[in-house]
Amino acid sequence: MRQFAKLIAIPKQLTISILGLFLVFTQPVFAGVDKGIDVRKVQTMLTELCFKPGPVDGAWGKRTERAAAEFFDKHFDGYDGQFTASEFAKLNQFNTGNLRDLSFGVKTLKRCEVPKPQWINLDLRNPPSDVIDYGWEIPEFPRKKPDNKTLQYYLARHLGWYKNMPHYKSGKSSNVRKIHFDATKSNLVNSELNKTALLSYLLYENDRVSVDAMSPKDRFGNQFNNATPLIANSIGKSFTAYLLGHAICQGYIESPFQTLSDWQILEDTLYSDIQLIELLNMRAGDQMYTNMNGLVEIDFNKNDFFLKSPNNRSIKSMAQNELKDSKKSRAYWNYSTLPPKLVINYIDHKVPQGFSKLFYQILNDHIGTEYPVIIDYSTGYRSELLELGKGDGRINLNLYMSRYDYLRFAMTILEDWHSDTCIGNYLKTIYNERKSKGNFKPRDQYGRIGTPRGYGGFMHADWVGFKGRNIISMDGYGGQVIAIDLDLKRVVVINAIHSDYDWKKIVRQVMKDG
Repeated sequence: MRQFAKLIAIPKQLTISILGLFLVFTQPVFAGVDKGIDVRKVQTMLTELCFKPGPVDGAWGKRTERAAAEFFDKHFDGYDGQFTASEFAKLNQFNTGNLRDLSFGVKTLKRCEVPKPQWINLDLRNPPSDVIDYGWEIPEFPRKKPDNKTLQYYLARHLGWYKNMPHYKSGKSSNVRKIHFDATKSNLVNSELNKTALLSYLLYENDRVSVDAMSPKDRFGNQFNNATPLIANSIGKSFTAYLLGHAICQGYIESPFQTLSDWQILEDTLYSDIQLIELLNMRAGDQMYTNMNGLVEIDFNKNDFFLKSPNNRSIKSMAQNELKDSKKSRAYWNYSTLPPKLVINYIDHKVPQGFSKLFYQILNDHIGTEYPVIIDYSTGYRSELLELGKGDGRINLNLYMSRYDYLRFAMTILEDWHSDTCIGNYLKTIYNERKSKGNFKPRDQYGRIGTPRGYGGFMHADWVGFKGRNIISMDGYGGQVIAIDLDLKRVVVINAIHSDYDWKKIVRQVMKDG
């Protein structure tokens, strides 16, 4: 028996070599990738997204490493050479979420198939025959009042829009800001919810929510809940100003008085020497090129709504076309989408890791949001969509938050305002630098836009009838409102489909008297 064992004995060195080869060919190679990562799935996703990781064999080699680096350089903010759970989550979200959402209902994408941009597919712009077709938005003052079915259709459109665009999407904060409740019924608010396009109403005072109401289920309440991301519209402008403050406080940008002269893509445009504060106050002297209706120099024979909107164009594209050789005019208040788009993309240009790092950090560490917060990250006209990189002005202003997270945002501003911190001092600075809206005369001079006669930091201020009161308001198309009394610490947050509710009673009067 011993002789037989001696005959089949394998040399020790050969045993080690065979074991080594077995491990190489049966286990992933973990150089450059954390243990526990499904390398095969990473390779599959990279292949689907048109990158070339080599064979799907579960081995992390040079080609997989190179493909991962190329992906994160193109679609995120670079790659540090180590593929962690964070990178896996981003890749997985991009592949199964954003890219597949862009397929417009196509369940299985062919390898490297690039879906058409949303604006080439016109389905969302053609309402059913039993819905009033107002175009892209319900006008603030429509000739024909929208019925419930029309309002439900436009709400569904708003709720689904971000899914059709590449976007940043935050997760739940590790330190959710606590909201205290002592809510009572408001007959006035409930009456508005039952007869208007009002979706949600929150009143915060005395450090707690005193009114918390939503649209009934038989109107719009069956289309959303507390976790649903609701569109901000121009409240996104105010959020941009807040992010700028954090970019300044973290040392990425010098001050709100810094110019944009170090952003090369703005060379030979009027914005190259504009101070950030001029943009924050909507007084950039750019009225010859942009206004509240979009870009001015547009050939309407092209019949192209999306070409006119700065939200659907990159800064790089506009700088090379409509804004090339533009000159500054005498500055007065000129409300437009372009200034905040410039600011948010300047932040992306100045923060080394890009906008997304600051976006996630502020939501997680400072505001303490509970539900996903979403903002478009890629814009461009047709061929630009998947080609834009960091610093090209790709970030959009379409912001979505849940109803409670809008309140958390307002509560954070109140906390900052009353603190002796960098961000608190920044808020006071942009408030003190606010300017009059001048001769601007809206249709309703004592409504949402007309009551505030001042503007600064992408926020409305100086409410008529509130002398001596420090009140700011953020306003979004369709009746989105965040009104904040900085002294009394009172907040009203409203989400709506259309602005047909009684603003004077449920906002103005409440801000005045509680």
